[in-house]
This record gives sequence, C-alpha cells and structure tokens, in this order.
Amino acid sequence: MNFGSVSSADEIEQRYREASLVAAQALKLDPFNLELKKAAEEATRGILKDLLSGKGKEILALPTVQPTQRITYLAHSAPLLKIKTDDMLPTQLLTPFQASPCKPAESDHHVRDAYNYMTVQTDIAMPKRQIQVVQDIARQAAWTAAISHTVAAIKGQDMDCRVLDLGLHAMAALDAGAHHVTAVERWLYLSLTCRETLKLNGFEADRFKVIYKRPTDLKLQSDVPILCNLLVCDILDEGLLASGIIPVVRHCLENLLTANTHVIPASATVFAQAVEMRTTDVCGLDMSAMNRHRWHPSHTAGIAVADDAFIPLSEAMEVWHFDMLSPPEESYCKTLDVTFTRDGKLNAVVFWYELRLTKDITLSTAPGCKGSGMPSLGPAVQYLAGELSVEHGMVLPLLASHNTVRMRFDIEEAEYLHLAKPDAAFPALHFAMLADHARNEAYQAAIARVVQKKKSSAGSAHVLDLGSGSGVLAVMAAKAGADSVVASDIHGSLCGVARQVVASNGVASSVSVVHQDAGLLQRGREVRALGANIAVADTFDAGLVGHNFLNLLELAKKNVLQPGAAVVPCSASLYVMGVHVPPVHVGKYDLSSLDKYRWDKGYENCQLDQFPHTCLTKPCKVFDYFFEGKRKGKGRDNIVKLEVAVEGKMNAVAFWFDLHLDEDESICSGPSYMAVGGAVVPTGQPPALYPLTGVGSASEAPDTAGVAAPADAAGAGQGAGAGPEAGEPAAAAGPVDVNTAGDVAGEMKLLRQASFEACEDAVTEAVPVAGSTEMAGSLVSRAPHCTPVGGGCPAAFIAAPAFTGAKIGMLFQMGDEGLGYYADVSSAEVEPRCKASMICKEPKEPCSLADENPQTTDSSHAVSADSTAAWTDGVSDGFSSKASNAEGAMLPSAAVMQSVQKKVNEVRIDSAAAGNIFVEADGGNEQGDGFGQKADGGGKAGHYWGQALQYLDRSVQVVPGKKIMLLARRDGAQICFSLRAGTGSPVARAPWKEEWGGGASVENPHFQRVHYCELLVQDFLARLRSKRFPSIEEDMAMLQAHCGSLLLDPAVLAQVYHEMVLLEQIHSMPELSQAASMQAVTSRPLKLH
Repeated sequence: MNFGSVSSADEIEQRYREASLVAAQALKLDPFNLELKKAAEEATRGILKDLLSGKGKEILALPTVQPTQRITYLAHSAPLLKIKTDDMLPTQLLTPFQASPCKPAESDHHVRDAYNYMTVQTDIAMPKRQIQVVQDIARQAAWTAAISHTVAAIKGQDMDCRVLDLGLHAMAALDAGAHHVTAVERWLYLSLTCRETLKLNGFEADRFKVIYKRPTDLKLQSDVPILCNLLVCDILDEGLLASGIIPVVRHCLENLLTANTHVIPASATVFAQAVEMRTTDVCGLDMSAMNRHRWHPSHTAGIAVADDAFIPLSEAMEVWHFDMLSPPEESYCKTLDVTFTRDGKLNAVVFWYELRLTKDITLSTAPGCKGSGMPSLGPAVQYLAGELSVEHGMVLPLLASHNTVRMRFDIEEAEYLHLAKPDAAFPALHFAMLADHARNEAYQAAIARVVQKKKSSAGSAHVLDLGSGSGVLAVMAAKAGADSVVASDIHGSLCGVARQVVASNGVASSVSVVHQDAGLLQRGREVRALGANIAVADTFDAGLVGHNFLNLLELAKKNVLQPGAAVVPCSASLYVMGVHVPPVHVGKYDLSSLDKYRWDKGYENCQLDQFPHTCLTKPCKVFDYFFEGKRKGKGRDNIVKLEVAVEGKMNAVAFWFDLHLDEDESICSGPSYMAVGGAVVPTGQPPALYPLTGVGSASEAPDTAGVAAPADAAGAGQGAGAGPEAGEPAAAAGPVDVNTAGDVAGEMKLLRQASFEACEDAVTEAVPVAGSTEMAGSLVSRAPHCTPVGGGCPAAFIAAPAFTGAKIGMLFQMGDEGLGYYADVSSAEVEPRCKASMICKEPKEPCSLADENPQTTDSSHAVSADSTAAWTDGVSDGFSSKASNAEGAMLPSAAVMQSVQKKVNEVRIDSAAAGNIFVEADGGNEQGDGFGQKADGGGKAGHYWGQALQYLDRSVQVVPGKKIMLLARRDGAQICFSLRAGTGSPVARAPWKEEWGGGASVENPHFQRVHYCELLVQDFLARLRSKRFPSIEEDMAMLQAHCGSLLLDPAVLAQVYHEMVLLEQIHSMPELSQAASMQAVTSRPLKLH
C-alpha cells in the first residue's frame, strides 16, 4: 500500500480514509504484517493532517428526509420486522397486549421471545432499582409534600379524595387523608412489595387496593372501582418520556379520572445543551480513537453522568413543555438555533427536565443541580451522528423531535470530522478506565520501570497485554522502550480501536493487535517463538478476580510467557470489612419488605462513600495473590476473624483490593477512608456511618444528623458540624469507646425519619419555587491527602511476611534478617510524597495533616488541626469519633435550602449516640475546614473499579471486643463470603431465589420464570450456530424503539440490549478458552465519562 504511485496530492488526500479502512481490514487477517501497520500509521497521520487543514470531513451518506417524513419510512401496515428503526422514533407504536393496528408485542412472532425475556429481566431488576428511588430523601420528601398539599386542597372543596397511585406513594396519600387509594404497579415484585408494605405499616385493607397490571390496560370498575380525582404518576426516567408517562397519563385522563382532576406532576419542562464529551490525551497518549464509539441506541439511562464528563459548548435551551392535564397525542418536531459559546468539538447533547409537582414544588434532573436535584435521577446524554468542529459564535440548527415516548436531537446537514460507529456491544467501562487518571499514571510509571529493568537484565523486553481493551497499556509499554508488544482482546471493536490508537501514537512498528481470546494465544503464531517476558493487564473488577484474571494468567504462563516473566501488577491483596446495611425506610414508613431483594449469591460493585452503611469491624486481609514468580498465596478458601469495633447487626461485607504494580507503586481501590495495607485514613471523621440516601453524589446527599447552613464570608472558617444556629460549629464529641458503643440501628432509623420530616416540613413551608434553567457549577473536588505512617525515619529492617505496599527508602526482599523491608542505602534522601487516588508511597516522616502550610489559600488542601487531633487522639485502632454532617439535602429549590437546614438542625437525638456514630459521606463544607478532607482515593476521586459489596445469607448481632469468623471462598471466578454454619439468623430472599425442589411440576413458579429466560438464551445460542436466523439486535432495536409504549424500563433495557448483542458476538467466535469472561466486557461503569 504505497501512496507514492498516486498521481497528485489531491488524490492522496481523498484516499487517506479509504486506505485506513483497507489497512484496518487487512490487519484483522494479518496483524503482524509490518507494511500494513506502517500503511495504517501513515493513513492515520494523513487523515489528522487533512482535518487540521479543514479537509477530509464526512457527511451522512443518505440525504436527510423532511422532518414531517422523518419518523417512519414505511406504511403502518408493514410487517414489524421490516419497520426501519434507524431514527428510533416510529409513529405507529407497538402495544404490549391490547389490540392495535400493529400486532401486540406478546403475540407477534418476530419480537415475542425478546419481549417476554425483557419483561422477566425487568421484573427481577426493578425492586433493587426501587430501593435507590425510595432512599432519595429529597425526592420522596417533595412528593410527599406535594401529595399532602393536593389532598388537602381537594378535601377543602368538600370532596372525598380518591387517588390513583402509579409509583408507591399510596401511604403518603392515605396519611394525608385520602378516602381511598388504588395503587397500580406494572411490575410483579413491586406490586407484591406495595401490598406487603401497606399491611406492614398498619393501613386498613378497605382503604386501598393494589393492582398488578400495566397502567394503560386499566379499566373502570373491574380495576378502578370509581373515577378518581387525583393521579399520582411517578413513572420517571432520565429521558422523561421513555418509561411511558405520556401514554399512561393520557389513558388515565380519558378513562379513569374525573373532569376536574388533579395530576402530580403538573408539568415538565425539558432543557438541552450542546456539549463536548470526548476522550483526548491519556498520559500524553492520543486516545481520541475511542470517541468514534461514543454511540448509544437511544439516550443513556441507569448510569450517573460524572461531574467532569463533558464540556458545555452552549447555553441551556428550553426545548419542550409538557402539561400533564393535556399531554401530547402525536409526534412533533422543531428546529432550535444553537449558538456556541466556546470552541470545541460537538458530539453530544445533554438534556434534563424540571418537574413541577405542584405550583410551588419543583424537582430537577439538571447536571450538578443541588437545590432541587434528585440524586436518583440525573441528566440524559444523547450522542450525535459524529463529531463537529464548532467555534465561538457559530450557530447550527438542532432538530428536536419526540413521539410521546422518546425524544431525539439531531444536527443533520453538517460536515462531520468523524462519523460515529454504531455498536451496541461496545463496553462503556473503557471510557471510565481512561478517565481514571491516577490509575493510568501509576500503570505508566510501573510499566516503564519494569521494561527498563527487564532490558537491563535480559537484554530485551517483549510485552504481552492481556485483555488490551483500548490498547493504552500496550502503547505505554512501546513508548517505554519495549522491543515488541502483542495486545490481545476478545472484543472485535476494541481491537479496532487499539489498532487506531497504535497508529496515531506512532508505535505500529513494535505493537501488534490480535483479536483473539488471550487464553488461546500460542508461541510462534500470535506471540514470538521464544515467548514474552513481560505481561501487563488490567482485567480486574471490584472483587479483584471476578473477570477470571487468575485463569487467564495461568494459561498465558503455560502457553506464551517465559519462565520468570515479570507481571504488571506483580501481586494483589484483598481486604474485607463487616458492615451493616440499614433496612429501607422512607420517613416514618417501613419499607423493609424491599430488603429481601438485596440478597444475591455474588457481589455487586458500588462506591461505599455514597452508599448507606455502618462499618462494624476493622478491615482484615483475606487473600494475597502473587502474579509473578513461583510464590503462591493462600488457596481457594480462607477463614478470617474480623475484630468488631461497633455494635450492630452485620448483614453484609464490603471488600476491596490493593494492586501492587511493582515494588514501588501500589494502588488501593478502597473507599476514601481506607489506604494501602488496610489502614484507616485520618480524615477528621470516623468511618462509622455513611449516608442514608445511598444514591447520587455524596456531597449532595441529604443530611442524616443535621445540616449546617452554608457559612457566610464572616464564618467561612468555622466548623462544618451542625450547631444550634447556621454557621455555628458543632461541639466535638469524644472518641467512640468500642467497648461501650451502642447498637446503631435504632439511632439510624430515628435520624432517617427526622431528616425526612425536616425536608418535608421545609418543602411544605417553602415559598413558590423558581426552578433553575441553567446548569449549576460542578461540585467542589477536594485534593486527597497521603496516609500518615508511624513517625521517625525508616528502620534498617522491618519484618514482613508479605509485600504490603511500597515504602520509600526501603526495599522488600529476602536478606540476612529474613523476609521484610530493608533500608535502601543506595537511594538518595526522598521527600515524603502523596499520590492521588490511593497511590501510596509511604513517607519517611509522618505526613501530619496539621503540618500543612497554614498560609495556603487552596480550600482543597486546607485542614483543621483540631479535627486531625480529634481523629488521632481517639482512633489509634482506626475508628472513631467526631460528629459531622453532610453538606446539605437536595430539595425542590435552592430557595428553601436554609429553611431545610434550620429544620434539620432542630432535630436532636441523644448527643452521645449521635455524636459518636454519625458522620458524613463526603465531608464537611466547601470552605475546607478539615472535616471533609478526603484521603487519597475512594469517593468521587476513587478508581473506576469501585468496591465490592456482598449481602450475607445470614445476619448476626456483633458486639465490640469480640471476633466474628468469616469463611472466604473463591467459587469459580468470584470470591464469596459466608458466616460459620449455625451463626446468626437466615435473611429473607427474593421469591425467585427460593428453590423448592421436587421437579418442574412442583417447582417454585417464580424460579421457573427465571429458568424460562435461561432456556430462551440457550435456544437463541443454538439458533445462532445455524446462521439461518436474523440477529438478536433486530429484536432488541425494535423493543428499544417502542420502550415507552411497551412500558419497559429504559435502564434495564439498555443493559440487556448490550449484553445480548455482545453475547451474540462472543459466541460467534470459533473457539473460547475457559478463561474467557463475559463479565469483563458487560460490566457497567459506576459513572459515565
């Protein structure tokens, strides 16, 4: 592929893209061909050069249809399978059951199996999603206040209030004085929960009726006994329309409500903003090739958007206003002129809505919105057809359209820098990986050291990147001087990205990308005959080995790695801690019937800093894994004894890992209050209790024990604790005595109820709310601090049975004194260093937070000496003591913030209990008073892995001073924990997780429904092998297009869509090893970057 034979420079410019495509296809067949790799590199440079000069842009291949013709391409009578869903906005909507011009989804043979599968999957996912919703105190308080106001207004007109509830608000309506409530739930297990909850909270059976049915199928008399005069419709999602709120409200207005009815919410206003959401440089490497895969079948759902995920390029614009008393009946299009306020590359539109529940109560999903925001719902992101270069002052037309169940934004007639590559199987987790800057920097430094060391000792460095993903680690190794690098991944699109990344960074001569299961690599075929002497990998999950890395590494050592090969990371340590996850409550209402849906055999990943939990035990090391050398860690099983620090009921365990990249660099994936080695970080607050909302950004979480009003200029230096008056520092409580600490469950329930009631009272008394239409500023990020280590200079020798993290000035080795850390006499004096995100290099002197420069004006580093002293004096064992409070509840408007804070400040629980056990999640105020300073990692600044949380199958009461025995077992690829047999009491389980036994005829019907889904998947895979049936993506795209009319959940649908399409791709491969892991490519990121 030689460009020298082309007749003119113009022809060369026109053929760069063609050459790049041809080279990419050829490299799939021959990934080691040096000429092809050089041609791909040259073509990539040519494309970039053209784009910089304004040439070589792309346009959509087909001409744009007129807006009035855009929604559908074929007549309504066309077969469902042939309806084009490219624009995802069909006007003729599928219906789940009732008769319609189109066949209903349950009977149409094209989509019946996919629809049934999707229904069952959503059924079993919704209870856990509902837990996040009900724990959003601000959201629940606003709905409760709105219902109370409306019920009172109806009763004030001498009328009985009859409520039609769609959203688990029946108890609030009954308490407000409603005569009767008909509670309708579309999902089976939520309807069961609703019935159980109403009985559990003592409501009389003749005052309510619970119906398990789709809201659009409800009929008067048979379902709803009499016309209702209040509709409560909490059917919401990030995109507002995709859950079906419009068809539901319209059906109720036409068939089930009186003429003078009230609807909550009263209206919704949608806003949109043009943004740049891209990955650019990572540690000096060009990773922009990833941006071509920023695509989603609809808008994003179910994943919170990170605070720094995008750059606004325009002002927010009002797009739609929906009046729920007169909802739209047909689709509509409009064109908006977008004026850009800065230069950038446009590739996405962020949109959100303001939900007016009543005249005076408003909620918002705006990005960064604190005053009236909902932690359980955030903005939605819709990617455009490609990337557009925009300049300040430029104006482009934005086509906005909706068809009552979904909205869409497009810029059609434009020249794109690159068109996006639609691929529903592309894993979004890799965007989060590249956004984890501290992890990237740590890997880059460790790889450079290992490569240089191997070249010094062996003369050459040949690297194998296991599960290369975007190829960033392979390029790092090539830049560090590796003689050859082989990057292997099971995902075809990721391999294509990796080839582009290799070409754009100029390392094509040394890096080869292979689309192959890394467990099947062979010497002399994919890897050179002598094998590789370095392996690099990041195929870890929150539980360390859940992505089957141990088996993958074992196969690589057997097949393609040299004996004694170096591995980055070289080892890892797993730590566990017993925790109490409180039962679900909303104010005074007991929703503990939802708790049984939490339990699972495996673990889930989460951010502990933003999850409600109580730390009951000290952390303990469970396993050491040594990835290089012949040394083996503990086996598949281990028994650990956790030392109890706080009394309570232990019903779960949280665990995380330290990743030792080499002898100099370690990363901790733990929460913000944990450091490398399982040490508790002195943050000026104890890690005893974390937020009671458990959803959204911790700094935005509603307060649980009191909220301090924002300090004014005069009081900015005061403490953040809740005092009798706003801005007054709280009295410091003494350290917790772990031998006398009381049971926290009662205090937690009281404070949850008090916080909820304070929020509700503040909303009730609030003045009319003026909702914000502009994006709030991003949350204040606080720089992490290093981990203090015992004082003095390092000793000449510190005995250690295993590597526990790097120590500056010391080397871990076997010497005259045995195994341990020895002083490195050859090293120069090194200043104590701290690295962000739990990259821990221990200093020679204790890194006391009180020793920070007192003259600093950067609030992210300002630390209170008193808060540090309170920690260090009371927490030699790692737990302890200072009362502090969350930053502030998110309520319907910033205008009522001070009212809320005053109300919550009036809540007084016993000072000894409240002062000893309650702390904030993200710490303190934004003035940097020391209460909320984060240690490195965790929280918002944590690593993309998050932490693992497993609910135990038995719960046990624990008391300080005792130890609790825990069995750790590696079951397949996952690590599971359990209590000793006979310890504690069994916990309730979800209905489909109870196996009755005795054969299919007497099997649990709930279990049978789930088993039916497994049979559907097996049947699908069997059809796939025959290659005679259409792709599953056609069925999933149909369901995605009709999500709102079928009343499916868009977040669950998006995940199942991704998993099924990826399953189809992976099982189309001719051969897979036992180390191949679907979880590694289907895991959802904790944040969208």
